Parts: sequence; structure tokens; C-alpha cells
Amino acid sequence: MQSLDLSRYKTIIFDFDGTLYDKTRFGMHLVLNMPTRALWLLAVQKVRKAIKGKDFSNQEKFYEEFFSLLHKAIGTKLPIEEVRNWYFNGYMPLMHRVLTSCYECQPEANELIKTLTQKGIKVAVLSDYAMIEERLKAIGITAPFDFLYSSETAGALKPSSRPFSYVAQALGIEPKDILMIGDREDTDGQGAANADMDFMHIVRKKKQKKTRHDATWADLSELIKKL
Repeated sequence: MQSLDLSRYKTIIFDFDGTLYDKTRFGMHLVLNMPTRALWLLAVQKVRKAIKGKDFSNQEKFYEEFFSLLHKAIGTKLPIEEVRNWYFNGYMPLMHRVLTSCYECQPEANELIKTLTQKGIKVAVLSDYAMIEERLKAIGITAPFDFLYSSETAGALKPSSRPFSYVAQALGIEPKDILMIGDREDTDGQGAANADMDFMHIVRKKKQKKTRHDATWADLSELIKKL
């Protein structure tokens, strides 16, 4: 990974959860902060796992299927609109609160993002979840991004190529000139490959590096300093 030349890329896309911050025990913190909805919280993860990579073509169709499956997974007699309301007004604000109280961005993140921008490289965030701007602030990201985008808006979660391709189109950059940086090879990595983008796999410790596209934040820092 040390041999990778970042100057060949016109855009770098960062995944959010697990990449810009270490999300260890995130699920536990969600449950601890909303124990009365523990089964609902687990259902959200179960359903998202079941539909990852499936292309629903747009946000409306995605949410229609997502909330239908979530309603069934929860098994509640409440109307589906109550489940939808809880997701947007309960679950998502809960994520924000947990991030604010329990997590901080990678120490190097703000400075590295600023450096990339100064070097003329566009920087974006592609997250499977919404409320990206609010969540960035929650973990202490203050550096400006050129584009923020949620896979939910695209109508397809990673590793579908749709959200990746949309970011490329929105920024006017060819996929071959984009590097995706993320912590999951099955979603971030495969999604990047599906969209013909290069991928850097972020790992927390050097001993976790197994292939040439594995890198720690320290490795990334060194590569950006070479720009």
C-alpha cells in the first residue's frame, strides 16, 4: 500500500461508519441507550443485511421494501407508519446521540481531508445511512467535503454500484479516477469494484494487514504527505 500514488486520483470517497471513526461496540451502545427497543434495533440490522446490495432504483422504492420487511421482522401490531416514524425520529437521532457521547473521529481525519482538498483532490462521503452532515459533526469532523451522499437516497445499499456511480456522476469524475476508502471489503470494496473504482481497505492495526490494499490511518497519512 505504501507504493500507491494518491496523486493519480481526482476524487477520494470515504465510507463513514468504521472508517472515519472506530465503531467498536456501536450496537451495544445503541441498545444501552434504548433498551426498551432492543428487538427493534436488532431488526434494523437484520433487515439491512438482508437487502444489502439489492437495487430498488430509487429512494421511494427502497423505503417501501425496507419498512415492509422491518415491520414484519419486528412483529408489532402497530401500523407500518409507526415503524417508519420510529426509524426517522427515534433510531436515527439515537445514532447521532451515541456518536456524540461515545465516539470521536480518527485523530488524523480533519487534517488529512483538508490536505487532500488543498491538493485539488475532491473528497466525498458515501454512507449507507442518512443524516451524514449531522453525524460528521457528532464525531468531530470539521473539515469540508465536496459531496455527501447516502445509499438510501440512491435506493440501493452497498455493494450495489448505484450509489458509487451516482457520486462519480455528481462530481463529474470518471470511476477510474476515484479511490474508495472503507473498512469493509464485502460492501465498500465490492461496491467500488462493481463501479470500476479502486479500493483501499482501512484496518485498525498493522497486524490486520493481509493484502496490498490494506492500510491503517497511519499508512494513509504517509501517502497523503507524499502528495
